[in-house]
Amino acid sequence: MALKRSLTLGILILIGINTLIGSGIFFDSAIAAKIAGPYAIFAWIITAILSIIISSFFAELSEMFPNSGGVYIYAKKAFGEIIGFCVGWSSWLISNIYIAMFLTGSLQFISILFPLSSLTKLIIASIFILFMNFISFKGIEASTKFLIFFAIATISTLLMIIFVGAPHINFSNLNSFDLYPKTGIILAIFFVLETFAGWESLSFLSEETKDAKKTLPKVMLFSTLIVSILVIATIFISMTAMPWYLTAYSKVNSISDFKEKLNSGNLDEQKISLIHITSYFAGENFQKILIIIAFLNIIGSVSMLIVSTPRLIYAMARDKVLPEGLSRLHPKNKTPYNAIIFQTIISLFVILSNSYEFLLKIATPLSIFMYGTVILAVPKLRKNPSLKEHNFKVPFPHLTSFLVLSILTISMLLTFAIKEIIIALLFISLGVILYFIARLGYNKKFIRFFSEISAKLNYITYDFLVKRKIMPHLNNFLSDITISKVVDLGCGIGVITNALAEECIPLDGKIYGLDFSRNSLKIAHQIAKERNIPNVKFIEIDLYQIKNQKKINEELQNLDAVIGIGILEYLHNPVKILKDFKERLRKGGKFYFVDYDFAFHLIDKPWIEENKKIYQLFEKAGLKPKIWRQKGLFWQYVHIYGEKDE
Repeated sequence: MALKRSLTLGILILIGINTLIGSGIFFDSAIAAKIAGPYAIFAWIITAILSIIISSFFAELSEMFPNSGGVYIYAKKAFGEIIGFCVGWSSWLISNIYIAMFLTGSLQFISILFPLSSLTKLIIASIFILFMNFISFKGIEASTKFLIFFAIATISTLLMIIFVGAPHINFSNLNSFDLYPKTGIILAIFFVLETFAGWESLSFLSEETKDAKKTLPKVMLFSTLIVSILVIATIFISMTAMPWYLTAYSKVNSISDFKEKLNSGNLDEQKISLIHITSYFAGENFQKILIIIAFLNIIGSVSMLIVSTPRLIYAMARDKVLPEGLSRLHPKNKTPYNAIIFQTIISLFVILSNSYEFLLKIATPLSIFMYGTVILAVPKLRKNPSLKEHNFKVPFPHLTSFLVLSILTISMLLTFAIKEIIIALLFISLGVILYFIARLGYNKKFIRFFSEISAKLNYITYDFLVKRKIMPHLNNFLSDITISKVVDLGCGIGVITNALAEECIPLDGKIYGLDFSRNSLKIAHQIAKERNIPNVKFIEIDLYQIKNQKKINEELQNLDAVIGIGILEYLHNPVKILKDFKERLRKGGKFYFVDYDFAFHLIDKPWIEENKKIYQLFEKAGLKPKIWRQKGLFWQYVHIYGEKDE
């Protein structure tokens, strides 16, 4: 099953415009003017050029790898899985920070017209997150309709400012260059860049794009070019249709008043937005209309993050660096529903806990790490001969990447305190730790360690879970007097094995408990010794290596029954084990397995969810099972049993 490809070039360009503009244009114009004064216009122009160059790197990479993981895939292919995971982890963090920031910011913005209490804002934010994630779950077509609506609102906002402000252009309003150093341009670039960021979100939609190899490079370039034109025109209007200093300071009456307050350090620090200052040349009624439309624009940025971020989670889970269950697709909607559920929970937590306010300080350094890695990926991947066959290529990739990264690094060092950069690096390092934890899940030592923990939990919960839910059925199944030689696969600390030896196995019979955890088996031996159970034997062995152990292999022949509780979920090749023990069963020998079908399926075992798939799995091993499901609180107990009939 795959994601549904339905996004076309025109739709994606519209979505791209909304994604790239975000909220930066409305708030960063004031910040840039405060930093660089009238030179801010040049900061915007340089940043627009810079963004087009960065988009060209994304264009080339999106043609090379039209996969949902986007930046995660690019970094992984260029620098290996660890760096790829760290980039994916950073991108996921950034998305969560911006979802919270844009959503709370938009509600603060609309509060100008409709005052809202803090509690009301939290309730509205939570409802919006739930609603947009539900739309995302319903399918990419449903999500697209909303994203197109928000994109039209974004374009309308800027066009209204441009057309209303154009008649008021007066170049004399752009003055007082002598009051600001030209170096302020470099510093302003860093803040302005946020307006153009968001290519990674577009890259996450690769597997839902028609003819992605041809479409995505065009989307990256065309949407960035259109955004650059719209933004530069809007900023130019705002700085020439009225005195430029009003874009930064609201309480200034004239140029002489501005110069006096600048020299005395009495300029106000009130936060203002581009929408506020339009009232200078368009009036307050026009300003109110713009506030509503701009609110929709910012909400649109949040919506795009909500729709695209689960696709990143899906791609990483598919590569088994996140729980595999997060890569599950809904059979009807073709959407990564577990990833959407997971992302919904995280978004609600970040909003309700206000944790984004702390994380906001490291969002930009994390973005520089992510974009820097993507930029460096192009010259690195160019060396791979198998990847040379693609149409779009960044010109002079080594020189271009060096210049772009130099500007970004210098701007970051001038803007951020070393403490904030170090914290960002620590979060990236945390990604390395999380990667190794994720990969350990496919490592034998980790599985052994986890099985020991599980076995001890099984011992603690035996009376109210296993004894009540499973043991009556096992006892009944093994009550046949002809059963005297039984194997318990993955016995752990032997709680079930010892109980069956006491209750079902005759004294002259034997039940074998097999497990590869020495520590677990020590506890199993101790339990058997304390309870004086003679008809049980525990063997330390890897189930895949039994045939290589001559003595054990011979001893485990002609079995009356094979059982396994929660073992199949840990086997990477369950059919091989089932075939092996089918051969060891005598004719008419019995098998009984119990596994767990967990809620939300974060542990990926698709065969356990449908009886039909379980039948298919066992039939591959030559067994014909019977199946019944027993309800639990967070899972179903799936009982799989039968006899060898040949």
